[in-house]
Amino acid sequence: VGTATITISAPGFTNATVTVAADPSGFVFQSGNFSTTTFSGNSSVYVQPVILSPGVLTVLQGAAIGPGGAVLVPIASSSTSVGTIATPVTFNPGDTSDLVLFNPSSSGSTTLSISTPAGFTTPSQSATQSITATVTAPNINTQVGSLTTGTNLQVTSYVYLGVTPPAAVTVTLTVGNPAIATVANSNTTVGTTTINFGAISSSTALSYFLQGQSPGSTTLTVSAPGYNILVIPITVDPSGFVITSPGNFSTTAAAANTTVTVQPAILSSGVLTVLGYGQLNPGIGTVAVPVGSTSPQIGTVSTSAVNFTAGVGSLNFAFHPIAGGTTNIVVTQPAGFTPPSQPNTYNIVATVN
Repeated sequence: VGTATITISAPGFTNATVTVAADPSGFVFQSGNFSTTTFSGNSSVYVQPVILSPGVLTVLQGAAIGPGGAVLVPIASSSTSVGTIATPVTFNPGDTSDLVLFNPSSSGSTTLSISTPAGFTTPSQSATQSITATVTAPNINTQVGSLTTGTNLQVTSYVYLGVTPPAAVTVTLTVGNPAIATVANSNTTVGTTTINFGAISSSTALSYFLQGQSPGSTTLTVSAPGYNILVIPITVDPSGFVITSPGNFSTTAAAANTTVTVQPAILSSGVLTVLGYGQLNPGIGTVAVPVGSTSPQIGTVSTSAVNFTAGVGSLNFAFHPIAGGTTNIVVTQPAGFTPPSQPNTYNIVATVN
């Protein structure tokens, strides 16, 4: 850095002199902030050597690398999970600019920064030294924003990719706490912490089964390369067996049998009212649900228990009227299940005329 005089001479001619100023030099980005997507190709980012004004070190103009060997210019990405950059950039003698490739990975922002190599000076304009790369990603969508199931029960839902991927991807579903709930891709398969849907190349619905293990809250995380992560809140409430049809009814001694339907129900935590219905969780095997008539001389039931197996959401039994009077048709909760707070959901009155 400084000044020098160049003298030009030839016999018979008057000498000429030229004063040359050698200013500091450095490296800057040619372009500014930019945006890309997770499914885009690599982005070209150009870096160039420049002459800097003495003292203030602002950019005066572009220049070329002088002879004497290559110069390596390191470039860093502040968040390599968002995107990476090939570094360092190699400048050969005579180069006026060179490019470096930014490879996007996931949604977010990262700062690309130039490190000044030895023998060069950092410009005073920070905007020339660091730029922001913003990466956007498509969403994974869900049928419902949250899911509730019952202990020992399962419910089904689905997720799907918001946009078709450029190449097949694997969609992964993971439960945060498998002691609370597990996930399966079949209603007859015992759930695990994680399941995968492989080679997905469309936006088709991917059905899964959430299986309650014990009361509590957790999350279901859905991910796929190039997509934003989806987190679904999960609640597991108590469960019990209820009569959903017919409710209190009247018949006659000569009438045909009446069909009674039993279903596993999700019960609201604390108050134990019926929230909804599910299927039996395949992880607990067959569950025998006792049923009976309190006055068998008035009417009897066709079985002493209905046996629920994996994936079954309802079962029927028959009430057979015998003589005039009333009797209660009662469902008894098996081990691991809770009586609802509404007695008329598991204890109905049959009147025989």
